[in-house]
Order: sequence, then structure tokens, then C-alpha cells
Amino acid sequence: MTVINGIDLTEDRRDLLLISTWLWTAIAAVFVAGRYYCRIKLMRAVWWDDWMILVSVCCSVAVSVIWTMYANAGGCRHQQSLTKPEQVIVFRLNFLSHPWCIIGLLTGKLSVAFLILRFQSPTRWRTRLIIGLCAPLVLMVMVNVTVIFTQCRPVQFLWDKDKGGKCIDPIISPTIGKVVGSYMAFLDLALAAIPVQMIWNLQMVKSKKIAICCLLSTGVSAFGFAVVKVTSLGHIANRTDLTWATVLLFVWNVYEMNVVIIAACIPTLVPLFHIMIGRKTKSDFAQNQSGGSAGYNGYHPEYSVRMRDRIERNSKSQRLESIKSMDGESIQALGQKTKITVEPPSPVVSPVDTWYDDDESDRKISVTKQWSVQR
Repeated sequence: MTVINGIDLTEDRRDLLLISTWLWTAIAAVFVAGRYYCRIKLMRAVWWDDWMILVSVCCSVAVSVIWTMYANAGGCRHQQSLTKPEQVIVFRLNFLSHPWCIIGLLTGKLSVAFLILRFQSPTRWRTRLIIGLCAPLVLMVMVNVTVIFTQCRPVQFLWDKDKGGKCIDPIISPTIGKVVGSYMAFLDLALAAIPVQMIWNLQMVKSKKIAICCLLSTGVSAFGFAVVKVTSLGHIANRTDLTWATVLLFVWNVYEMNVVIIAACIPTLVPLFHIMIGRKTKSDFAQNQSGGSAGYNGYHPEYSVRMRDRIERNSKSQRLESIKSMDGESIQALGQKTKITVEPPSPVVSPVDTWYDDDESDRKISVTKQWSVQR
């Protein structure tokens, strides 16, 4: 054992980083594969949330490859134990992994947001809220990645001090990272709370409400990893032992990134779960697709919930217009000449078409107009 200034230079966190990285990435990849099986084979419905989660898991794989190279080059040891050429290699790999990690976290959270938009009833305020929560994160991530690669001039001075150059205050980049990480933690909680409010107003058994809320809010587990990660960001400013200081940060990042991926996939695996427990078969989903149905649970592959609702309302409106256009006209049906008249509309409460208006919590029943057609 070689000890210099109280530091054991033989210490190596390589196994910790590699096991954590590849284990969680493999689990996340399995969940994403199951998600795409459900979306493509069963429901035939791939949307933005699926593409975002695919980008996220690809970033996780890219980060795993870079960190494997980083660990094999000695990046999980103390900086003092590395030769100058080794330091240049590991520092370059260290900084190159940052954008992949940050973008993977961003797209994972965007996937959760798109999933909520996909499942929600058409509600303008909730849609605006989700967009308003996600837009600042996109901007902050862009700033964060930009600062990482512009904090030193030339950029090679980040990993090779022999090149000559200058850098901004070393506390600036970690501070921006803390702001971004804190906002990501807040967003984890927000995206976990929104489905609860969305589901709780539905007319269904309470136990089913709780189960659905739990499925859509599993991302709250990423909040804990995000908090721990934010507390570790301050160690990046310690550039005297950068390799050793960033290993735990890498571990918490890979935990958070893959937990978000897994949590975003769990609600989409319900069709596969139904097949596994014998409640449904593959042919049931095929019949839904070929029998003129909108798909699993009324899902139409090309449209979100809001778009489907708009289409349904438009088709109802078109049917009413068709009926009104026949007022006073004569038609020939079954050999008998029949005249159709349409009485003036009267406002009625239709118990069949009653729906809940999310925009106004104090108004629960929609009053529609009913046309009475007489021969």
C-alpha cells in the first residue's frame, strides 16, 4: 500500500462504477425492449414518449461504454497515482461523458412528460403546465452543456494543462450543474404528482385509482437519487483529485438516469402483464386492431388523447349537421315516401354522454343539445 498525504494510491473504484453502470443499463434496456414490444406488436402505437425513451437508453449505453474506457484507463483511481499521459486520457473521457449523461437524463424526463400528455384527458391547463415545467429544463441543459465545453480556452486545456490556456472560476460549472440537478429533482416530484390529480377525478374504484397512480408515479424514486447527486456535485470543484471525486457522481447519475427509464416504461407494460397473467392473449390485441376498434383500451395509434377527443367531437358534430340538413326533405325508403322533420333543439342532460370537465372543477355535467327526428 502506497500512502501519500494520507491518500492510499492503490485504491480503485473501478468495480463499483462498472457493476453499477452495466447492471442498471441492462435492466433499463430490458424494460425499453418490453415497451417497444407492446407499442409495436400489440398496440401498434409509437409516439413521442417512446422516441424520447429510446434516445435516453441510447445515451445510457453510450455513457456505459465511455465509463468502461474511463475505468480501464485508471479513471477510478486517485489522480496522484496516474501518469501524465493517463491523466490526459481519463480527463478527456470524463468531460466527453457529461453531455451524454445530461441528455439521457433530460430525454428520460421528457418521455415521462409526453406519456402523461398521451394518457390525460383533453385539459388545456395541464398541458400548458407540463410544457411550462419542461421548457426551462431544456434551456438549462443547453446552458449546462455549453458551459462544460467553453469553461476553458482552448477546450483541450480541460484535460491537458500542458496545452496552455485559461479557465473560468472552477466553481461556476458545478454551480450550474447543481441548479440543473435541483430542477430535475423538482421535476421528478412534479411529474409524479400530476398523474395523481389526473386519475383521482375519474369515476372508478378507489383501489384501481391507487394502482394507476402508483404506476404513473414510479418516477418519484428518481428524486432520491437526484438529491444525493446534487450534494455530490460540489466535489467536482476539487480539481486536485478529479478522478476520485467524480466516480460517485457517475454512479448516482447512472442510477437516476436508468431509474427514470424504468419508471417511464412500467405503465406501458400493462398489456404485456395482462398476457403474462392470462387475462388477455395476443389475438385479443390483433382483433382490436383489425376489427375497426381504436386499439387497446380505445387507443388510436396516430393520435394523442386530446386529438382523439377532438376527432370524436367533430364526427358527432358532422352527424348532427347531416340530420339537420335533411329537415323538410323527402326520401324514398322501403318503397314508402317519408318526410323527415327536425324539431328545434332543446337543452337536455344526457346521462349517457355525461363527462367531466377538468377545466372547471365546480362543473361536472356537460349540457348538450338533442335533436328529435320524426317521420
